Amino acid sequence: IIQEDTYSAVVDLTAEGKAYCAVCSRLRRGVLYTTAERLGCNKIALGHHRDDSIETMLLNMIYTGQLQAMLVSPHRQSADGIVQARAEGEFDGIEFEDMQDEKGKIFAVEATIWRKDRTRPIKVIEYLEECKQNADPWRNLPNRMLRHKATIQAARYAFGFSGISDDGDSEFVGDITLTGENVGTPMRSARAIEHREEVAHDAETGEIIDETQRDAQGVTKTDDEVFAEDIIARFRRVEIVPDFNVISSEYGDRRRDLPSELVNAIDVEEDAARDRLTKKGGE
Repeated sequence: IIQEDTYSAVVDLTAEGKAYCAVCSRLRRGVLYTTAERLGCNKIALGHHRDDSIETMLLNMIYTGQLQAMLVSPHRQSADGIVQARAEGEFDGIEFEDMQDEKGKIFAVEATIWRKDRTRPIKVIEYLEECKQNADPWRNLPNRMLRHKATIQAARYAFGFSGISDDGDSEFVGDITLTGENVGTPMRSARAIEHREEVAHDAETGEIIDETQRDAQGVTKTDDEVFAEDIIARFRRVEIVPDFNVISSEYGDRRRDLPSELVNAIDVEEDAARDRLTKKGGE
């Protein structure tokens, strides 16, 4: 149990009449990160579940008029290398079935995952002959390793996780990196637009390109990147706490929708600005 006085700092950093939530959550997370570094940990697991996500969505609808909930991504990596893991709210259990030959030896494992938002479970079978590797864990604990492999593959199918992998996977599917993003791409409704061939658009996503969002090298920036650059620049210039609160509030309203790499970059600048203003207030 960690005990820290964050309330005093929250009161100092929050403008009168404004909600404490955004600043409070950032400071509490800072306590977790500091403790993780002190203990030599590189991962932090959060206990949010589906009820938390629903409550967050309702609060946003009532108080901000926005349809937003918690970040769906199961994990993301901070700028200092700490991985933040979040529980999958739709997870509703997992079961395993060992498949044995006539001699009672396990030759395959079936993993079944249930989701709360689906009527049918996701089932995956992994075969020992296909998965076994020339390594001590597979030689000494083949059944456990096979179950582990079945769990990974089932989670990939059930939740679209792109950042979980097992040793040796890259040999077959290429390099796998921890991205913190879901592999699935939201479906877009498509409508034919006649006489608009001259409109520039992204060949990959189909989104129309705003020519004002090209940088000096002609590379197109997304709306999220433009927003992030603006917020970062304002955090670097801010000199007084009320202005900081305004910027932090704007960022907090959109934070859950931003890619993890932009969130990490903005978080660094926000923390630096907060530290600078705290020290300035102390002087």
